[in-house]
Amino acid sequence: MKFQRVLMVAGFSTWSWTAYAAPEPTTVPSPPEKSVEVLVQELADPKFRTREEASRKIWQIGDPALPALQAVAEGKDPEQAYRARELIRKIQLFITPETDPTVIAIVEQYAKASGREKEKLFEELIRKRAWRQLLKLYSNESSAELRASLEEPLRSNHEGNFGISAVAVIAARESLGKGDADSAREFLEMAPATATGLLALANFHRNQGTLDDELKRALTLKGPHADAWQLALYRASGNVGAAKNAATAAGESKISAVMSVLLGDPIPWLQREKGDSGAEKNATAYTDLAIRRWQGKPIRELDRYPLMLALNGRGDQDQLAAINALYLLGETAMADTAFVQSSKLGGYVYNEMVERVPEALKILGLDPEKPDYTAWVGERIGILRKDDSEEYNPSDATLDLLYLVNFLESRGLAQQAEDAYLKPLLALAGENEDHFTRFLRYLCGSTRGARSRHDGAPALLQKLIGTWAGDNEERWDDALGFLFGEQEEVRVLWEWLAELDPQAGRAERLSGMLSVFGVGRDPAKLREKWVELAWADVQKTPLEKREAILEKMIFLVGQTSDAANQLKLWDMLPEGKREEIMGGVFLDNFTAAGRWTEAAEWELKLIEARAKAKLDPVPTLHARAAAFLRRAGKAEEAAAHDSWVEKLALGYDAEAISISYSEGGDYTRAAIWMERAVRECNPENPQTLARVLEAHQALLMEQGSWLQLAAHAEVRAQIAAAEVPPSSNPVALQILRFQSDLGRALANLKADRAGSVALINQALGNFPSDGSLADDFFPAVRKAGLLKEHDEWFEAAWARMSRVLEQFPDCDNTRNTAAWLASRARLKLDEAEALETRVIALNPEESSYLDTMAEIRFAKGDRKAALEHSARAVNFEPGGPQAPILRRQHERFRTEPMQK
Repeated sequence: MKFQRVLMVAGFSTWSWTAYAAPEPTTVPSPPEKSVEVLVQELADPKFRTREEASRKIWQIGDPALPALQAVAEGKDPEQAYRARELIRKIQLFITPETDPTVIAIVEQYAKASGREKEKLFEELIRKRAWRQLLKLYSNESSAELRASLEEPLRSNHEGNFGISAVAVIAARESLGKGDADSAREFLEMAPATATGLLALANFHRNQGTLDDELKRALTLKGPHADAWQLALYRASGNVGAAKNAATAAGESKISAVMSVLLGDPIPWLQREKGDSGAEKNATAYTDLAIRRWQGKPIRELDRYPLMLALNGRGDQDQLAAINALYLLGETAMADTAFVQSSKLGGYVYNEMVERVPEALKILGLDPEKPDYTAWVGERIGILRKDDSEEYNPSDATLDLLYLVNFLESRGLAQQAEDAYLKPLLALAGENEDHFTRFLRYLCGSTRGARSRHDGAPALLQKLIGTWAGDNEERWDDALGFLFGEQEEVRVLWEWLAELDPQAGRAERLSGMLSVFGVGRDPAKLREKWVELAWADVQKTPLEKREAILEKMIFLVGQTSDAANQLKLWDMLPEGKREEIMGGVFLDNFTAAGRWTEAAEWELKLIEARAKAKLDPVPTLHARAAAFLRRAGKAEEAAAHDSWVEKLALGYDAEAISISYSEGGDYTRAAIWMERAVRECNPENPQTLARVLEAHQALLMEQGSWLQLAAHAEVRAQIAAAEVPPSSNPVALQILRFQSDLGRALANLKADRAGSVALINQALGNFPSDGSLADDFFPAVRKAGLLKEHDEWFEAAWARMSRVLEQFPDCDNTRNTAAWLASRARLKLDEAEALETRVIALNPEESSYLDTMAEIRFAKGDRKAALEHSARAVNFEPGGPQAPILRRQHERFRTEPMQK
């Protein structure tokens, strides 16, 4: 190894020299270079200066000098042997004359440090990004305990927490970024020979085009290490069957079980988890029964005994885990009873969510046939009069009142809510204003909380605040704080609305504020009105005076997701202030608006900034850049970044890479990387496994890979059953059981049509949520050819929803659910369109409703209208949990052949 310059390094050399003017090369030729052998002999020279000069030159030479040094390291000359050993140690630890002196000091300390001190030294080396020294020290470490601890995530550094295998990947990525594949391989070969470390090395071979040759070589090897290496290579190559066998041979039972799941068999995973000595007893009991169900065996009363024992026990966590297990087993009736008994309000929320309105009202203590809302509310407000509980700790009566008023307003019964609540609450205000304002704070908080248009009671609040506050400015100020928060920007916006429309009274401004904050129905399009007035004020303000008004505008448009208006503001802001003022929301807005060139430019800036900071390149940035560039029409540039993604992944980040491609609408590549994510994920983290299995299920549904779909859902159900603390979302648990049973039924359709249909009927009977049913069920059974049954199942679901609509004809969510059912079944589309037209008229910016209308229009063969509604849906939710679904829908409407 040659170096171009020489540094003085404290602690490693004691010689020095005096600078002098170099003679002209034309008159005095340079002395010939001495051979390594000569320099090694000079380590024993009587002259100190010669020994020092030889040490310096050998250190500069590096690796090529090792054989000659090793030949004398244990020789008879003590000076020569000592110097040789020191040089060997430095060279093997990659300590060069140019190494950071602090890194050298850390390495020097390491030899004398204890185990815990060594861990700290490793952390210091990570902060210094001294990858070569760190990995070499690790590979030379003799303590098995310390090596094992270092494989776990190490603490603290700005890149995040990671173990030694991840260090090797980071080091390899840096080398690959510099075009140094040899160093990258060297780093990866120094990583632990664990499943994770070997997978990184296997992916390196894949990316370098040497995977097939390495696999041929690996097949000639013998022993457990050979099996582990073959496993990594098979996982990297995508050969799931061979990977399963290699994992079994290597003793990697969890990886073998995951490969079985990919092949459509969850039993190895279930049996392995059942045998886990650390498994919770309820999870074990569930797994026993899940195995019986999968194998088609009946579940007997005796089999349920462990769960029944936990169900009737005193431990809240054990009881909830047992309830969850029953939901996951399809024992819905038994689970429902236990769930409602364990949590009154939880039971109410669940039943109301799945359109079991009579059951929900009963839980609250109302007669579902003739509910007397006024008497019920009056009774609980009477309790509030005597309530002396601590502030910010709502009583049961308060919670009852909050749940019911939300029920009434969301069900389209705003007048009934006003009739029941307004008079007694105003009476409470007259008797005890402290008790009234406490309840008002809770009511405002429940309305503002999740920023959903269907939370709380915005209609009641407007009447209540307007009547109570009247002309009292202090009360208005209190109400604004309760409803929108105490920040100064709220007051500034309140006053700005008065300037924008001097004719608007406080009640009108309150309606405007609610619309701006995205709360409640907006049939008059008030948000649109106030935003237009605000823009008009901005436009008439001279450029040199716009800074203050733009700050108001930032707050106004930032209260709801609206890509068009946020980008309009972005374009108006000074370039140097955009990122500082608007944070990271602009990238979602760029992609939502189809401004792919700007999105790509931003991503390329991030890549460049990372390179300038000498940080390892990140494949997700390149994946987003590739997707954005491709959508911007720059295919060649996109392909270059695709190559970097492949080169840098190294068995890590496959899930994140898939997400990154999907953010740019490249769902083909996203699907490929999601398949890799399942194959390469670490099953030691069950939550990560469950997440990638869920994402992969969408692809399996599209492909009609029913058995694999069922196996995925079955494993996710087992992971949910073992979750600590247990989840309390019955609908999510029932969806898992339904997906597994549906997949099994469709996989077995050709062999046993009658049995498959019976299983689907049973699953439908256990599954109460018609809205969730529509997402995938109807397309799946059509794909499987169950057309007659498809129509019958839809008619039954439509009849149930129609009965609810008869009772609550103005319930926006129920109307939307019914329309969504019809759109996904491609039946009763005219009725669905009429329902959704009414819903959107009342909620013109609700993304989920706009998406439903897009689905209806697409089912009716109108691609243009579908895209228009879908584009609005994406605009009003450019980021957040639902954004990926909305964007995938938009791409489907854009590219999928029209339905016949």
